[in-house]
Amino acid sequence: MITSRKIRVWGFKSCIKLISWLSLDRFKCRRGIIYIYIVIKKKNIKNNLKKEFYILAILDNRIGNRNQMFAVLDELNLPYKILDVKYNWLANLPNFILQIFGGYSHIKNFDIKKIKTNPILILSCGRRTFPLSCKLKSFFLDTTYFVHLMYPKLSLNIKKCNLIFTPFHDNVEASERVIKTIGSPAPLDIIKIKKKTRKIKPVISILIGGNHDR
Repeated sequence: MITSRKIRVWGFKSCIKLISWLSLDRFKCRRGIIYIYIVIKKKNIKNNLKKEFYILAILDNRIGNRNQMFAVLDELNLPYKILDVKYNWLANLPNFILQIFGGYSHIKNFDIKKIKTNPILILSCGRRTFPLSCKLKSFFLDTTYFVHLMYPKLSLNIKKCNLIFTPFHDNVEASERVIKTIGSPAPLDIIKIKKKTRKIKPVISILIGGNHDR
């Protein structure tokens, strides 16, 4: 199901702010987002799809992924359309197997032909959305920028992704394509609510986590 939202066009300063906020290496981040801006402005559409200025945001049923996606979309303040996907049992397979069999065999009732316009950016988050995003990147040829949140382990064609933002605790080596972050993006309204609550009464937080591979 694809839904859309129209908001103010191109918040360039917001992009700089977002990427700088996500990473310690602010120079690399600003260089990356400026490159996104140049690519969006200069590239021409090479397929038969109509060109449209929007972000294609791929969301799944994981609350953490959705929170990160909406935090980034709100900060970018650009027009976007949501592709809300549901998984079948094949989603439990490793990404490289899913990619060998087309990239979207784990998505319920998905028809790639229903996407009628060419976005300027594909934005996705989490392991299971990566094969689909990668497939859509090929479908849109080289006209669309591809940004992914959280490093997709055991995946093919990582180089198709222009930028990957991943937390330091994922133990992934940083590069020009991979930008390591302190934690994950979070909606600002949630942060504000927590700050207000703290002024009214004491709040105790317990953080539980660890290595996902164990």
